[in-house]
Amino acid sequence: MAPNMLPHPLEMSLVDVVIVGAGISGINFAQRLQESNPSLSFVILEGRHSIGGTWDFFKYPGIRSDSDLYTFGFSWYPWKEDRAIADAGSIKRYLTKAIKFANLDRRIQLSHKVVKADFSDETAQWNLTIENDGHLKSLHCQHAVFGTGYYDYEQPMSTTIPGLSDFKGEKIHPQFWPENQDYKDKNIVIIGSGATAVTLLPNLAKKAKHVTMLQRSPGYIVSMDNSTPPMLKLLLPESLLYFFLRWWFLTSLFIQFQFCRAFPATAKRKLKEATQQKLPANTPVDPHFSPKYNPWEQRLCLSPDGDFFDSLGSGRASVSTGQIQGFTEKGICLQSGETIDNVDIVVTATGLRLVFAGKIEISVNSQKVDMSKKVLWRGCMLEDVPNACFIMGYTNASWTLGADASAILFCRLVSSMARSRNASATPRFEGDAKERAAMKTGSFLNLNSTYVTKASESLPKTADTVIQMGTQNDIQTKAWSSGRVLTSVQRARKQKMDRMSKKQLQQRQQDYLETLENRINDLESILRKALKRPFHTDGHTVQLNHDLPSSPGEIRSQGAFSFNIPNCTAFQALSSTPAQDQQSMQLPFHIPPVLEYPSEDGGKALNYFHQALWILGSVFSLDPSQVCSADHLNQDILIRAVLEGVSYYHTLLKPYQLGIGQGKFNFDSDSSNSLVSNHLQQARSDFTDP
Repeated sequence: MAPNMLPHPLEMSLVDVVIVGAGISGINFAQRLQESNPSLSFVILEGRHSIGGTWDFFKYPGIRSDSDLYTFGFSWYPWKEDRAIADAGSIKRYLTKAIKFANLDRRIQLSHKVVKADFSDETAQWNLTIENDGHLKSLHCQHAVFGTGYYDYEQPMSTTIPGLSDFKGEKIHPQFWPENQDYKDKNIVIIGSGATAVTLLPNLAKKAKHVTMLQRSPGYIVSMDNSTPPMLKLLLPESLLYFFLRWWFLTSLFIQFQFCRAFPATAKRKLKEATQQKLPANTPVDPHFSPKYNPWEQRLCLSPDGDFFDSLGSGRASVSTGQIQGFTEKGICLQSGETIDNVDIVVTATGLRLVFAGKIEISVNSQKVDMSKKVLWRGCMLEDVPNACFIMGYTNASWTLGADASAILFCRLVSSMARSRNASATPRFEGDAKERAAMKTGSFLNLNSTYVTKASESLPKTADTVIQMGTQNDIQTKAWSSGRVLTSVQRARKQKMDRMSKKQLQQRQQDYLETLENRINDLESILRKALKRPFHTDGHTVQLNHDLPSSPGEIRSQGAFSFNIPNCTAFQALSSTPAQDQQSMQLPFHIPPVLEYPSEDGGKALNYFHQALWILGSVFSLDPSQVCSADHLNQDILIRAVLEGVSYYHTLLKPYQLGIGQGKFNFDSDSSNSLVSNHLQQARSDFTDP
């Protein structure tokens, strides 16, 4: 672990984006975010003591990728080794190099486990509860990104194996493989036939006396060459070689998947023929390699360079198919009457337990979200959960391809929200309860594997409408991520504007700007009325421990600052208005008692406050230092600047509603609620911005 990635406590209380998880999904999202939104502040929180996620957690022998690294790796940092399938150690080293390349190490905070996340409509922010070194901390952000994968690190899938307690030898689950486990010259039985079992068998067989893979039902195992063809390296320069390999694996796998789905019987026959050619003479295809399901109804298992079949041919490994009836102290009895004797170690590779969002308790306005009743929006957002991205990848191709599409889509959504000055984005179902109940839903993982079906009742769903489908393939999701982020209201507005004449458009723009200016004037009138009340500068003035900028674009970062607004006499005058004036004096936003913001470059609140303070100070021909003096007039300016800055940053921004159902959105991008004068000019560009 690099020195600058050592665990350290949080040093901020508010950032724009928090990314949960420093695995491959979280790292990729961070790079996409800083590419598309370089002004946003963000942090990556990792609950473990090291980066890598899956590739740091699992320790069983031979753990490797089950997808090629040319597509499983990042498009912005290509995998440049000759082998397509790599072990966990190589993948983790690759991730560490990618982090350094993208300058993300300073963003990662290890040993910071997010345990709760609550979104507040009032502030349009997430409040994250974080466990670090035995203590709980809080962090606020506008957007929360959950790059937590979908495996439970703490508990495997619960599986009942008849009579396992009668076995007196060692029992190991691959998820918790003991460090320095001795299996040399041991007889080992692996229960299971998934990717973990297929990976374990050839690697255990290198040292063990004999390894048996005991499966209840067979799966598809595909052998693939795990090296770059020498001719390609001769013909293509390095700059083109890995680009070609990435697209070769992407397109070939896509074609194979579509072929298997379109012609399942033919695909099944071809796979059986390919398997027969790899098997030793003493191992029949039936029943050990004849799955009952069609290809890609469950994920295919890869055997790099045919290592699985080579182990069978060496005599140090074998496959047995049947139902377990029970165990003896040193063996296993099958329902067929077959027995496996003299067993030293049983490895229960029976599957992993699936969870969503890393078991973080997610709530909205303190109401816990029931994930199992929610539908995904375009594979990355969750119904009724604002400003949150749940990074999901592919199950029928490399995970990272789908995760990258989700990241690009959400980053574009964040950019669109910033342009339209919207505080939140929430997928909603537009129909009534009857229509919602009639919507067909299914598993977002699009597989019928045992570990998927067991967890399906507790996981979010996908629906049968296009925008609620899970990530299916890279062509579809690349279209989602690169298409225009427009809501139905925005789309209708644009179509209407396209039909307008130039004169009509100019008149509508003028009306828009006049409305905006009137709202600003209304607030100034309210504040002036309140500030006519007498007050005294008896120490209750705003204390500002920060160098103010001389222009709105000049941001300093010497230290944080805070305002004790209720202690300001001007604010006390405002809040003590007589009852008969309450209606006219009502401010349309909430003002927190204490404003505390970090001074990092790109901090929105700091930037907006500086702009408001500078512009309103300029109206009265005052420099920033004079604005903070104790003069009554200057307090007037200061309080107005604070109120306008807070209102802009917090709750005067209308929520951005992403629709679920018919591909529509509940959305109104009218940004005329901004109360800061300098945004009059910006509104002109926003008005015509699609």
